[in-house]
Amino acid sequence: MNLNNFVVSSSSLPAIANKFASIVNPYASAIRLPVTRNGFKTFYYLYDPRIGVNGGWITVDENGTSAYNGGSYTNGNFNIQSAQGFFMETNSANPSMTIKETDKVDGSASVQRENRNQQKFYTRLYKVQNGTADLYDGVLNRFDEVYSNEVDDNDATKFTNTTENFAIIKNDKLISIESRKALTENDTIFYKMNQMRVANYRFEFIPENIETFNLQAYLEDKYTNTLTPVSLSERTVFDFAISTNVGAYSTDRFRIIFKQLRPLPVTFVDVKAIKQKEQVNVTWKVENEINIRDYAVEKSANGVNFAKVGTVLASGLNEYAHIDESPFVGNNFYRIRSIGVTGEISYSKIVKVSYEAEPMISIYPNPIKADRKSTISFKNVTAGRYTLKLTNNLGQVLMRKVIQHDGVTNQYDFTLSKTILNGNYTLEIIGQDSKKTSLKILF
Repeated sequence: MNLNNFVVSSSSLPAIANKFASIVNPYASAIRLPVTRNGFKTFYYLYDPRIGVNGGWITVDENGTSAYNGGSYTNGNFNIQSAQGFFMETNSANPSMTIKETDKVDGSASVQRENRNQQKFYTRLYKVQNGTADLYDGVLNRFDEVYSNEVDDNDATKFTNTTENFAIIKNDKLISIESRKALTENDTIFYKMNQMRVANYRFEFIPENIETFNLQAYLEDKYTNTLTPVSLSERTVFDFAISTNVGAYSTDRFRIIFKQLRPLPVTFVDVKAIKQKEQVNVTWKVENEINIRDYAVEKSANGVNFAKVGTVLASGLNEYAHIDESPFVGNNFYRIRSIGVTGEISYSKIVKVSYEAEPMISIYPNPIKADRKSTISFKNVTAGRYTLKLTNNLGQVLMRKVIQHDGVTNQYDFTLSKTILNGNYTLEIIGQDSKKTSLKILF
């Protein structure tokens, strides 16, 4: 055996494909994933004692993407601690694995990097008891044209919990992370749950980069025979109960279906975003407003990822407005989302407003108290060398100080010398570009 690396004994590994192998970190320090291996799928199964009552299994791929970020792994730390074990599934005969010295890491810092632009759809299962929702299980759907709609090595096999279990069923296989091609009309996510108790539960649906302009997701509940809209742009919560009634505990009770959006009769004829001092007035005009429930005002800093910042009820007046009291420094993109009475959605064009950061220098307290101590505050001020000069009413310089501003630090101490008498003074702050800021000071 190499003294610098640890080769997992072949006798401890399954000799055939589609079997689970148990591996233990042999070092007295944490190791990072992935490890060097051959004949294994790209998924790691880690035990999390904080899930449910008796713990559960979280599935992580080699890029650090998990079926759900929660429990012990809320901050995305998937390092394997000393003597901690994990499972992997083989995909060929005679697999091998080597854990190297270079896999060691200090502490528990996360080293995972994932594609932030990949389309993802998280579904988390909570058990609600005495008003508290506890995370019990979860699954993840990933959508990309590089994936196949068949079950392959990009799909993570579900590792069974001892209590409640929630999985995606795909071609009769139970999956915890499903990878499939980009969403299209009539796509369906089939869920399967088992070992459920007579209790109250909650689904939490979290889309990521999945919003589309022509698809709407619905949660179908076979037991209640209902369709509930699920947002593809923001978090959706759905509460349900398991009872002894036939159908309430059916393993295939739920599924997500995607439907083509029907065009709304409403037409956006004008959308504007106008700066008004430190606010933005977003206005829009519509025509043919029929069966519209309300309008959501959405904002983005990059023109891609939008979040709702306001809701305006449809009134039939055809002209609407919303004030954004907290615009971003830099670019602000706005669009209007109309919502029909039956859940249909339509979008306006995107408009843009930009705010440049206004530099500001101030001093407090002012008047300066008897201890002669004060603080100079820099806000949105360019890094560089700044000269501070304190002068009296005759223009005489009584104090001089130089600040090397790094562009990050916001506050600097300023103490009057003991020779300064009570009175009115002027503090000049002069930058390297000779621009000057003058502050009146009372002591």
